[in-house]
Amino acid sequence: MSERKPLFSGDIQNPPKQESRKPLFADSVEKVFPAHKPLFESCPDPTPKRKEGPIFKDAVIRRRVEVTLDDLRKYSNDDTILKKSMQQILETNIDDLCLKYVLDWGSDIQKAHAELIDEILNISTSPQLTSAKNTIIQIIQQLSEMDVEDVMKKSWLQSKESKIDKMKVAVTHLKQDAGSLSANELVNVHDKVEKIKKLLDKVKSVIEPYIITCSFYSEHQKDGFPNHLYISRLQSLLSTKLGIDNDKRTADHLGSAIISIVDTINNVMRNEIPLWCSNFSAVVVGSMDIQTLKQSQEKILQKLQQSIK
Repeated sequence: MSERKPLFSGDIQNPPKQESRKPLFADSVEKVFPAHKPLFESCPDPTPKRKEGPIFKDAVIRRRVEVTLDDLRKYSNDDTILKKSMQQILETNIDDLCLKYVLDWGSDIQKAHAELIDEILNISTSPQLTSAKNTIIQIIQQLSEMDVEDVMKKSWLQSKESKIDKMKVAVTHLKQDAGSLSANELVNVHDKVEKIKKLLDKVKSVIEPYIITCSFYSEHQKDGFPNHLYISRLQSLLSTKLGIDNDKRTADHLGSAIISIVDTINNVMRNEIPLWCSNFSAVVVGSMDIQTLKQSQEKILQKLQQSIK
């Protein structure tokens, strides 16, 4: 019996067997899609097998559906995908087809896609991203409550000096909180998003020939072929393909959101807020106009709010 090859090699094989979950971010995508073997003895593998000994001794004639590239061109213009699909069709022994084999067609690819969806969800709720957003929200609240104009006015209830001292404490806390954020962990999280996007592209490229093969089989009405079994399977694979496109857009949005927060940390938190705190001291000693400080405060708040939308 010939050894089965990985799903992402040059040759195409039948649906892989269901094994225990493998790491999504392995060195090779092949580990996401294990090699195929029939799950039950009652459902023989339609892939042709070789026997030891003379070539024509105990030979068994196996029925297969004949197909050419031209027969498949209505499903795609990509010859690479069409060749993989054609090989799948030519290697399938239709005498050994059974319901479970048909229902498992491309199922491991769908499971790999489901794992990637879970990873996107995990990243969107990761402690690093959640902590950064919460800190930014806290800083927005702190900065919003700082009324510099009121602090610089005299009041019957509280002296100007007392209000300035209280504001100085708040400004110190603001500067410390802004400096507590680090972009390094978020950059690592963003790298994971980029890796997921590449794997989504890989899954989509792998599922294409399975869809074409399924489309061809669902329309094949010769030699008593059970084409009706492939119709529901085709619908499922097409839904997965559509889902991959949607998940890619979700990953793009998530990656952009992380980049926005990283940019906020590197610029607003490390530069603009410390500068604003220094300018507050300048307003206290009378070397800067209050309105200039207020305008700067409003711009910082807008940037912070935009970064967590």
